[in-house]
Amino acid sequence: MSKEVPEKKSQFERVSNFIQLSLWTAVFTLSFASLVCLSCSCWSIYAGPITDFTTLICRFAQVLQVTDFMARGNIVGKMLHIFGRNLIAWAVLPYIPNLLLANALMLVWSLGDVIRYTYYLRSDDFAATLRYNVFLINYPLGLSLEFLSLYTGHISGTLNKNLINTPIIAVLVPFMIIGFQICFRQLYHQRKQYYARKLKSE
Repeated sequence: MSKEVPEKKSQFERVSNFIQLSLWTAVFTLSFASLVCLSCSCWSIYAGPITDFTTLICRFAQVLQVTDFMARGNIVGKMLHIFGRNLIAWAVLPYIPNLLLANALMLVWSLGDVIRYTYYLRSDDFAATLRYNVFLINYPLGLSLEFLSLYTGHISGTLNKNLINTPIIAVLVPFMIIGFQICFRQLYHQRKQYYARKLKSE
């Protein structure tokens, strides 16, 4: 089996990646727990508090993702990705009226980032396989849930009350689409390179 040679990372990058992995693992676990609570009527009263706490961790983790600018990659794609995710995490996520949708979005986000930061720390075959395959479903699903969150918050009026009105949404959506295309194409290109190296070494 082939093994990718990891880039030499600074101590700061390793610590940052470990903190991010820990935070997104917490988000994944809590959002999953909230979805379980929502599926059971006797536990549904706990879903709201768990979702609120998960949202706080998610917002903090999103802010910390500015450290990703230190890693190699398309700077425009990173900027659009980080800006879009932070805007949704801070201005949209807390006001989504549907707890199921909010937790589903955080679950998808956290799954992708748990895999990503695990790969940054390990860079072994298993982590690379997850990194270069799960995104094929996870990225489009995440973008769809982000759009659905904007739509749900908009028609319910909760976003308008918090200054996220139609003109702002109209500007945000193209940024989200462009950022998605750049990040998806970059990761797909990395996927092709990874499997080409793996095939060559076998």
